[in-house]
Amino acid sequence: MKYKLELTVFLCGAVVMALEMAGSRVFAPYLGSSIYVWTSLIGVILGCLSIGYALGGSLADKGANNKTLSALIFFSGMTVAVIPLIEFPVLMAIIRFVEDTRIACVIATIILFAPASVLLGTISPYAIRLKIDDVESSGKTVGTLYAISTCGSIMGTFVAGFFLISYLGTINTILFLAGVLLLTSLLPGIEHFSNKRKTSVLFYVFGCAIVMSFQMNSSGELPVDIDTNYMRLIIHETTDEESGRTIRMMQTDPVLVQSVSYTDDYTDAFVKHLRYFDLYQLYNPDAKSILLIGGAAYNYPSHLLSKNKEIEMDVVEIDPGMTRVAKEYFGLKDYPNMNIYHMDARRYLYNSEKKYDVIILDAYGASGGAPFQLCTVEAFELVKSRLNEGGVVIANVLGAVDGPGGALLQSFVKTMKEVYESVEVFSVFPEKGPDEYANFVAVMRSDTTAVDLVNVSDYFKKVTSSQLKNLSLAAGMIFTDNHAPIDTLTYPAVELFRKQNRERQRQEKKKAQKEA
Repeated sequence: MKYKLELTVFLCGAVVMALEMAGSRVFAPYLGSSIYVWTSLIGVILGCLSIGYALGGSLADKGANNKTLSALIFFSGMTVAVIPLIEFPVLMAIIRFVEDTRIACVIATIILFAPASVLLGTISPYAIRLKIDDVESSGKTVGTLYAISTCGSIMGTFVAGFFLISYLGTINTILFLAGVLLLTSLLPGIEHFSNKRKTSVLFYVFGCAIVMSFQMNSSGELPVDIDTNYMRLIIHETTDEESGRTIRMMQTDPVLVQSVSYTDDYTDAFVKHLRYFDLYQLYNPDAKSILLIGGAAYNYPSHLLSKNKEIEMDVVEIDPGMTRVAKEYFGLKDYPNMNIYHMDARRYLYNSEKKYDVIILDAYGASGGAPFQLCTVEAFELVKSRLNEGGVVIANVLGAVDGPGGALLQSFVKTMKEVYESVEVFSVFPEKGPDEYANFVAVMRSDTTAVDLVNVSDYFKKVTSSQLKNLSLAAGMIFTDNHAPIDTLTYPAVELFRKQNRERQRQEKKKAQKEA
């Protein structure tokens, strides 16, 4: 084949970036999807590629040949193929024994992705040495092959991000990439390969295809592992200790549950903060139009619209995959008074002139931090412009009253107060300590008229009694589009949450051992 070296570096370059894209999904259920995950992946993989470049150049100078190049690609494919096999035990051990998320992300990247990255880094310099015929044209040869490798990386980024991960899933994408490398290893030195070597490569590729087929055909039974265009979802079931009822949970990160529903009644709001959204009935009892930003499993629309036929609700959910999952696993119905828009919330608010009586912000949920573009002064001003007179905004936010997570909650509230004349905060879990990471619900209004939160029905008594009267804002900052370090402020709160969970589990284990 005339252009076998060009095709080789192109495909290997594509695999490098596609593997990095898939890496973020590998980590998501265990380490979250924060900026720390991406920092570790990019930093470690770039470092390993640099080592690979040096090794590849050194090997090539000792005598470059097609057979060795094929072997390098073959073993890089094998190191990629092993990632799905060791992913679970490696990541479970890391999150158990390494408390700092940043260190955990770096260690996980080194163990899972460093071997493949180093080997893939050797390919381009080794192929260049094989391609150089004379010194006079060496510059052109080097430039051309690196350009081809970079074009492959560009293609790998788009194909993995737009198609592979969402259609095949994380594990299948990695197996597919392993298969691509194993087949690519036949290109440079295929004429030197024995039939046994060729058969072994095809055997590995066939094995990857069988595993991929099994993964795709077994997705109907719980627990399921689903990749959408935006995130990786783990859906599983357990029993609610308090009621004894079966609950179905959806997680997008290792710390917090994204959505929970009773399997015998999907309209019964299990997650406590959803019940706090009903506060709009006290602040704007005549409300007829509601905008919900962040659909997830659509627990709140199912809860509200099943009982209120006169309410018109629009839901903005950026991820169409979430909506499909909500319909398949969480009983979402096609309510005639509900419209769903699959787009970014800021984009919807910019493009739509429609105004609402109530706007609910429920996109603040991941342990890696809320989407910063919905937490800034500019975002809250845009939301305010879409309210009818007397309208109310309700937001689910995370943080703590004091301690490591205090700056996060206080910054949210401080930013809200820059835009709204009245901001009231309710603790969803008032039984938790002031330094514990938890949900809070903020009610924002331009109207400063006092609302009776004392003489309310039994349904609201417990909710309204959890209002935070004197929340300090001393540690808070004002979020703007230019500066909103959500990840930085979320990190210490999440770390404390993890430590508290580990301590709670240790105490429960000791108690169980004593009782036994």
